[in-house]
Amino acid sequence: GTVTGVQTCALPISEYEARQVRARTLFAAVRARHPEVRVVEPAEAFCRGERCAVARPDGLPLYFDEDHLTDDGTRLLWPLIAPSVTGR
Repeated sequence: GTVTGVQTCALPISEYEARQVRARTLFAAVRARHPEVRVVEPAEAFCRGERCAVARPDGLPLYFDEDHLTDDGTRLLWPLIAPSVTGR
């Protein structure tokens, strides 16, 4: 369904950053042992200025729970992932 109050469907970037600490620590440990691993930063797709979107401008959600993307969220992230998967 559509989310109402679209203008409020974003997290402050400070909250997003705080939620990413554990994942970034784990990814840094992996990269230390495997420097060929490319880590994608979702903030590049979802954050603008001081806000990180959790819904599209039309109100459709980008996440189906606190951590997992909907198909729409995946489509926004795909341009960051595609070069690693497709080799382009």
